[in-house]
Amino acid sequence: MYLSAGHPPSCGLSGLAIIFLFSDQTDIGGKKLHPNIKMPTDIVPYEVAELIRRKKAVYCRYADAKQWHLFSEFALPEATFTFVEALTPDIPMSEGGQDLSFPHRDAFLDYFRARNKDLQCIHSVGPGELYFVDGEGSEKEVKAVWSAIYQVGDRNETKGIHGTGGGYYHEVWVKRGDDWFMKSLMFERVYWKLQM
Repeated sequence: MYLSAGHPPSCGLSGLAIIFLFSDQTDIGGKKLHPNIKMPTDIVPYEVAELIRRKKAVYCRYADAKQWHLFSEFALPEATFTFVEALTPDIPMSEGGQDLSFPHRDAFLDYFRARNKDLQCIHSVGPGELYFVDGEGSEKEVKAVWSAIYQVGDRNETKGIHGTGGGYYHEVWVKRGDDWFMKSLMFERVYWKLQM
């Protein structure tokens, strides 16, 4: 269906022109539209998407506030955590001889609890891209990709270190009972600037 504000179809997507595509299941005024176009079947229902978005916001808040003991609210005990550079996505980042790849939640928490104890930080994530994907057996999982920017520094207000980073969280969320939990997280860092 093509809608415009008095502009001919030749104006394409410019001006006030809007193109709407409907699936073969769409019914407007008793008429089916565009029988050859299918809507994606990987769309996550609103309630599930909002729950996962909220839990991702909680992840950022708990990490920033160092409330590590509360990570069980959204991450499974067997959840894996890996941090990579965008140019070398198959190789975990390394810091002080420690690979930033953790086989379960407690290993991740132990490392960052110690690593960040004297730092202050803030994370900000975008709304995310959420998709249903096939999981184990007949279960569906949710794949989520979040843009992220973070600031980190020591506690000295007028001097010391300050870092700004950014990248993308790639996550898989699974349903357990009536709730959803993080099964895996991979952070792909695309930007990092450290100032002393």
